Amino acid sequence: MRLDHRALVLPLGVLATLALLACSGLLPVGVALITVISLPAAHAHMRQGVMAGGGVVLLTAGTLVLVTGPQGALEYLALFGLLSFLLPLFLRRGMAWDHAAGFTTAILVVIGGLVLASLHFGAGVDVQQAVRSYVDIQMQQTQALMQKGNADAEKAVLIENLIRQVGEFFQRTWPAVTSIGFAGLSLVTLFGLNLLGRGKYPLPGKPFHLWKLPEALIWVLIASGAGMVLAKGIVETAACNVLLVVLAAYFLQGLSILNHFFKKNGVPPVLRTLGYVLVVTLNPLPVIVTGMGVFDMWVDFRKPRKNKD
Repeated sequence: MRLDHRALVLPLGVLATLALLACSGLLPVGVALITVISLPAAHAHMRQGVMAGGGVVLLTAGTLVLVTGPQGALEYLALFGLLSFLLPLFLRRGMAWDHAAGFTTAILVVIGGLVLASLHFGAGVDVQQAVRSYVDIQMQQTQALMQKGNADAEKAVLIENLIRQVGEFFQRTWPAVTSIGFAGLSLVTLFGLNLLGRGKYPLPGKPFHLWKLPEALIWVLIASGAGMVLAKGIVETAACNVLLVVLAAYFLQGLSILNHFFKKNGVPPVLRTLGYVLVVTLNPLPVIVTGMGVFDMWVDFRKPRKNKD
């Protein structure tokens, strides 16, 4: 009797998701694992449809209720489960991968905002106060770790100042940071689906190395930048959030230009991966790649160049 491999998609999807969740707390590997927690359920959805994808999400959430309680299940659903269901749902309906990621991100941000608002407004605490409390807790935990690690006074002051600056920045820009975070999870899931789905299911939309943003977005970049410089108060804060999101989008376009050069020059996959890691983590490379995305409208980096004799 031959076992149909499709029957294994659901149980393997649940086991893989639970394993990723269990290992996500292991540093530093856990940081990378967090980004792919949505992948098993999304792959099951793409391979076998809504029932399989939804089944992985629901069975995972049910297991978490038994193991960690309702809060763990809700956190999984809010951060990963809904994403792993919505993204392949849009893709299977023929939506281009960039639009699918955009709609998924927008829905997650709206739902997350509504849930956060309902929880904190019910307790008489606004969202800004909740974010401030979260930042204060992180600062206290970091200070405690530094005391345990016997860090010298000068380094401790520098780290505290850095954390305080990051906290103040996050208090102003948490909508943009949240949006970019969900978009990043969606894009990593798309990348995983592209790898797992070769020969099984194509991802609709333009190939990444040819992908471009609408040219009209440059006006949003200019307007948000001007708002940051000229406006004050809530308008300045809103402009700052819009600017961060737009810059993140142009960074993605810069990565697509880089991907084009890699493909054109036949760079091996291992070196490509190393290049992407360096671009994301090593300053000032992220700024340079973002600049490439912004100026692509005028320079057109992917346009074939004629060799001069």
